[in-house]
Amino acid sequence: MKTIFLLLVLLFVWGGVPSRSYAQGYDYPPAKKINVIDTYFGKEVVDPYRWMENPEDKELLDWLRAQEELTSSVLKGINGRELLVADHQNTLNRRLENEISFPIEKRGATWYYHKQSPGDQVYKIYRHTPEAGDDLLFDPMNFQEGVVFDVIDQSLNADGSLLLLNLSREGKEFPDMYVMDLRTKQMLPHVTPFALGSFSRSHPRAVYYVQYTSDDVFSMENRMNWKVMRHFIGADPSTDKVVASKETNPEFQGTAVDEMMVKTFPSSPYAFFLLPQMLSSKDIFVAPVTELETASPVSWKTFCVKSDEIQEAICRNKQAYCLTTKGNEMGKVIAVDIENPDFENSRVLFEAMDGWKIENIIESKDFLVITLNKNILESSCYKYDFNTGALSPLTLPLEGTFGLLPASHTSNELVVYHAGWTRFLQLYDFNLDTDELSEGFLYRSLILDGMENLVSKTLEVPSHDGALVPLTVTYDSTLMRGDGSNICMLSGYGSYGINTPPIFRSSELPLLKRGVILAHAHVRGGSEKGLNWYLAGKKANKPNTWKDFNACAEYLIDNRYTSANKMGCEGGSAGGILIGRAITERPDLYRVGMPRVGVIRYVPNRHFASLRAGSLYRTLRADGMLGG
Repeated sequence: MKTIFLLLVLLFVWGGVPSRSYAQGYDYPPAKKINVIDTYFGKEVVDPYRWMENPEDKELLDWLRAQEELTSSVLKGINGRELLVADHQNTLNRRLENEISFPIEKRGATWYYHKQSPGDQVYKIYRHTPEAGDDLLFDPMNFQEGVVFDVIDQSLNADGSLLLLNLSREGKEFPDMYVMDLRTKQMLPHVTPFALGSFSRSHPRAVYYVQYTSDDVFSMENRMNWKVMRHFIGADPSTDKVVASKETNPEFQGTAVDEMMVKTFPSSPYAFFLLPQMLSSKDIFVAPVTELETASPVSWKTFCVKSDEIQEAICRNKQAYCLTTKGNEMGKVIAVDIENPDFENSRVLFEAMDGWKIENIIESKDFLVITLNKNILESSCYKYDFNTGALSPLTLPLEGTFGLLPASHTSNELVVYHAGWTRFLQLYDFNLDTDELSEGFLYRSLILDGMENLVSKTLEVPSHDGALVPLTVTYDSTLMRGDGSNICMLSGYGSYGINTPPIFRSSELPLLKRGVILAHAHVRGGSEKGLNWYLAGKKANKPNTWKDFNACAEYLIDNRYTSANKMGCEGGSAGGILIGRAITERPDLYRVGMPRVGVIRYVPNRHFASLRAGSLYRTLRADGMLGG
């Protein structure tokens, strides 16, 4: 749970009243105004807060500290706050004691995984074997004295002897790249600064990494003059070669991106270079792996452009298996020749229908696996045999929704993520050779006091234009009064075609046990109902996102789940933008609104990307000025 979310709910849970009444309001620290006038499309726009764009401005920092002092004084006056915080901490500890946080990969009988125990500030990395049990590989809190690291990402090399770690020092935006010898658990001597990389899946010593120029998040140099490098373990780093950059590859000119990647495959002589740019449809380029390993620069050839609507692509020998929404907004899986892709005349392997939407495709050693979702309520999946071409459904005896990830690309084992709005995440093993689901090393089951009466339902709410918006509502059935007196927290996101999957967080249980209703609006801008649901909340259609959200709030009030003076709303990042617009258009619907790290100004911010990336936010957290 986000600490700031808990503190927000404390403002009105149990009807606790701080030192000032709700109607009376608070004495907010005044913010000075210095008008700056810009002209956009012939219209003058006044920006009185341009001066706040400088995160090093002493007056700005003093103002933020004054805001924090006001918030702290309000929180300290809430009745029962200590009990709620203690309940939250106890629930969190019970969950951490019980679960594997996240599996990384399985090699043979050895699992590599993340785990955070009670008292740990960040996740640690372990490996587990049936013979030796759990073995701590990396502790970010004790790696260097006085410094706490974040593990941004990690990857195992092809033969399982090395572990690459992208480590960010606390408060830093860009990581440094380390490599651990798994036989000795020692880091190799060379550290690549300002780099984000991963091992090739086809060469045990090859690493591909994005090289940044510095850790300055305000520098446009990192975004505009990016380069992707090739390194061989054991070689002199000064011999690393560029495999993709705007300088060496004219086809990438004019491209400013936050993320790019080289994607290799264990069973194909080809590699992809992806430019996601935070969009679901991708620009993808292709080149032979031999060229990546020997040439510089690499002659990348266009595989697909955004108008081809390729959401995901997997190489197998000389074929590419692609998830596309072209011709079917709910998705279809096609196969094309990698060297000469013809998307208009491709071979269709599977097509979604009857309200089902393809969520993703993944590969194992011998199979392509297709996962589908319907109305955020149920999941299904199919497997395609690369060797025989046979397509068959998989039957998983699980209620509700689930997700699949390969346990290893060297086997046909999968990890099944079984999630729900009223149960903790459960991890199962699934064997594609036998189609058997089992409770393996990763499986944990945890039911805590207060979970036995939790219910969840997903409704469809008419929006301003008649579109039916899915709304998920979760509550304790014994504490639902139905007279509008329950507190309700409504959340949403609605951007980039990202869905909000069912998930139950330990932070939610203390609130649900006290009669709080937790609701989530699956507004347009996500892709819960397919590609058109995403496009209907994008660009000129963006108002649908907050209008859908407000329609869900009205429904909850009109149907006596809650009332306006008991309603809170929250969202983060792009969801923070949603909340900012929802509360300004309909302030009558909400008592509390919390846009988390959302840029909600109506004029451009010169440091938009940098501030959203979190440099200022992390600095303020380190200074104790913001919760996280």
